[in-house]
Amino acid sequence: MVVTKSFKVVEIGERYMDSERRVCFTVQVLDDGDEGGRWRRAASIGQAAVFVGASSNSVCVSTKAHPELRPDCVYFAADELVKGPFCRDEDRGFHSYHSCDDKKRVVGVYSLKDGGRAEGLPELGDHATWPPPAWFTPLI
Repeated sequence: MVVTKSFKVVEIGERYMDSERRVCFTVQVLDDGDEGGRWRRAASIGQAAVFVGASSNSVCVSTKAHPELRPDCVYFAADELVKGPFCRDEDRGFHSYHSCDDKKRVVGVYSLKDGGRAEGLPELGDHATWPPPAWFTPLI
């Protein structure tokens, strides 16, 4: 499985520059069919949840084994340092990426099932710009 992150600009008003950058994830799986294996886009990852981040390891987890996680979702750490943090815009009432890099970062979840909607996870709290948040799997 390969998970790639990109951004799309969405117009949110009628004035010039009334837009926001929204995070998008694309999931591709290796289809080992008759043609020797090709990558194909997957619209769903089923009962799995994937954790991704630029500064951390990626992990795929069963939501049946971990029912506190949301199925068919990509959990991501807002670890971009150049593009601006994924954070809550209090004026607009939703989560988006901002150009200023002094805002607190949040950890987000992107739902493949709900048409690619991303939202922050308030239960994990806000994080400072540096160091960026990261996922890790402890060996216990």
